[in-house]
Amino acid sequence: MRWLIMLIMVVSVINCKNKDIKRAPNFTLEDLQGNKHSLSDYADEIVVLDFWATWCAPCRVEIPHLKRIQNKYKEKGVVVIGVAVSDRKDRVRDFVQQMDINYLILMGTNRVAQTYKIKAIPTTYVLDRGNLIHKKFVGFYPGMENVLMSIIDSLMTLEPQ
Repeated sequence: MRWLIMLIMVVSVINCKNKDIKRAPNFTLEDLQGNKHSLSDYADEIVVLDFWATWCAPCRVEIPHLKRIQNKYKEKGVVVIGVAVSDRKDRVRDFVQQMDINYLILMGTNRVAQTYKIKAIPTTYVLDRGNLIHKKFVGFYPGMENVLMSIIDSLMTLEPQ
C-alpha cells in the first residue's frame, strides 16, 4: 500500500505541469559596449539572470560564485546574465574590469527592475529553456552556488519544453 501511495505522489508531481510557471518578461538592454541584447535571444538556453549593483555588498560576494557557474556551464547551454541596476555605465564598466567578470553584463532600467519586481538586490532568477521562470532568489547566502548548480543540473537533464 505504501508503494502505491508513493507511486501516486510521484506521478502527480511528474504530471503536474505547474500552472504557476510563468515566462520571464522579455526585455532589450544594452551591454557595456552599447550592443543590444534581448532576453528572448537566450530562449534556447538555461539562464541565470542576476540583478545587482556595484554598491551592493552581497552582490560583490555573489560575483565569484556566478563566475564559477559561467566557467562550468558556458559550453553546456547555460548563460549567466548580470543586469546592473541603479548604477552609471562608467562605474559598472570599471567594476566589471576590477572584478574580472566573465559573464554578460547589461545596463538595467527602472522599467525592467519594476517589471521583475526587484525589491532588493541581488535578486537572481533561474530560467529554464523558453525563458520559463524556474526559481527566484532574493539576496545571497552561503551555499547558494551549490543550490544554483543543482538546479541547473536538473534543468539540463529535462527535455526542453
